[in-house]
Amino acid sequence: MSMVVCSKISTNTRLSPKNQIRHHYLSSLLPFCCTKAQIEAFYCQDCDFETELTLLYKQHLQKHHNVKKKLANDITIHKFFCDKCGFETHFSMKWLQHASTCVTTPKPPPSSKNSKKKIFSYNCDQCEHKYKNRSSLYLHKICKHVTDDQAHWYCCTMCSYKAKLKGQLKVHTYYRHLDEDRIKWHKCVACPYKTKQKFHLKIHMKVHHLGEQDIEWFECAKCSFRSKHKSSLNSHINARHLDGEDVKWYECKKCSFKTKEKSNLSRHNIARHLDEKDIKWYECKQCPYRAKAKHHLKYHVKARHKIT
Repeated sequence: MSMVVCSKISTNTRLSPKNQIRHHYLSSLLPFCCTKAQIEAFYCQDCDFETELTLLYKQHLQKHHNVKKKLANDITIHKFFCDKCGFETHFSMKWLQHASTCVTTPKPPPSSKNSKKKIFSYNCDQCEHKYKNRSSLYLHKICKHVTDDQAHWYCCTMCSYKAKLKGQLKVHTYYRHLDEDRIKWHKCVACPYKTKQKFHLKIHMKVHHLGEQDIEWFECAKCSFRSKHKSSLNSHINARHLDGEDVKWYECKKCSFKTKEKSNLSRHNIARHLDEKDIKWYECKQCPYRAKAKHHLKYHVKARHKIT
């Protein structure tokens, strides 16, 4: 990276070529004028169309002049408006600069950073999922739509686990193979329970220690079922009340088994397809019995040893 002396500041600053342009470009906009847009516009050479936004310019060429441009899938474009003088722009920074010069600062537009609505929507072309950014859409396609033969697998060096994403392998290594003294435990303040994941602690607190009056119940509209978790309600609806094409099936990749519940698929994989060396056994402290599932051990202890 080259050393650049900026004329706007008194010290030497390390700036990449891209950031050099951005720095001096933004500096040239100050002071900002409401009536004069200082951002250079894009002009169409074949008609009178002009715009300040690159995306609109590309869309215009594609729609009216048959010029092929590679555009992001289904992007929603928002404008920023001034309530006082009618000024409008596609750029949030330009709107903020304008707001600082107005006598009365207008209220933040609905498409500002404070809004909970997503400005951009990236749609998957193979399913109905939508994502806020392109990277999330890319990860979704790798996980859900790339076949096992096409995937670049990241393999665990300590067991037979493999993943399509490097991040998934890191998570697996942390929760399965990290030494006990290096793990950051999340402990319950009301009982001896502890877990490696903060999310699991939240679930534990909600299930075991939340007062009845403080619980937010998720109730089924078709029967008396209710749950403390929305995901459990969704699983119940999928398993009990959906028919035909509306059902979401969870299919085993190694045999013909399929189920309506994701937990059943996990139990099936552990019981039928997990290698002996990779099984996490739950052992009874009273006898030699051991089980692949924790709830089986609990049932055994209660039934055989009368311990609750």
